[in-house]
Amino acid sequence: MEITKRAPRAPVITLVSDAGMGKTSLACLFPGETFMIRTEDGLESVPEENQPDVSAMVDREAVLWAQLKWLATEDHPYHNVVLDTVTRLDQLFIQSVIQADAAAGGKIRSIQTAAGGYGAGMGQVASKHLSVRTALGKINDRGITIIILAHAASEEFSPPDGDKYTRWNLKLDKKCISPYVDDVDLVGYIKLESYVKLLEGKMNEGKAGKVNDTGSRVIVCQATANNISKNRYGIKEPIDYPEGVNPLLPYIPFYSYLFEADPADDQQSDNSQEQQQ
Repeated sequence: MEITKRAPRAPVITLVSDAGMGKTSLACLFPGETFMIRTEDGLESVPEENQPDVSAMVDREAVLWAQLKWLATEDHPYHNVVLDTVTRLDQLFIQSVIQADAAAGGKIRSIQTAAGGYGAGMGQVASKHLSVRTALGKINDRGITIIILAHAASEEFSPPDGDKYTRWNLKLDKKCISPYVDDVDLVGYIKLESYVKLLEGKMNEGKAGKVNDTGSRVIVCQATANNISKNRYGIKEPIDYPEGVNPLLPYIPFYSYLFEADPADDQQSDNSQEQQQ
């Protein structure tokens, strides 16, 4: 039995944000060639030099499964696969379940009444999301980075040991979220950096101040009560996200080669110091 140290693995990353926060642009800033599975067209804001390769828009399940199978089994040049977005994919799955129920003789009503009701319809949708994550896992096993994009939505969270509060989560039914949060290496919530401006005379009225943003974006990757976020890389503070820069790369061991010093550069630096002396 051969025993070795575990080598760094290509990451599986979920990026969540409101529209316009740059999650698609960030997904296109990972090193190497990128293929994007599109359930919606969010590439208009991506510079031409960062545009990924694409195929047909996913407007039905057959297109989705065909692209996932090709990426998992065929030879191709891609180092990164982006799924944009699971939020739109969720709507496609819901319509698919409703239509299948209607074709089987059921009445077209809603996902709540599909497949006999009592949550069975949404259970089928959740199963489809799990199949997507399984397929992405097979692609990831080939050493390919997976970036999953999702829109954000606020939800009321009730912890068993505390009071209710509101937080940001993936805009999906709670049954469908787990594959994209539990079984990934990083969940990053992209937001505008904000601060509270105190309002004079309001402290005793329950209105301590007004929230303002700085115009700068940050990526929250650490566990926090405000939003779904996590990471396996020891990130404990929000990361600045300047335009055109991928600030996640230095934290991911798989990309450590990008930050290793070139021996030739070290030698050149030593020679320069000797000449100065």
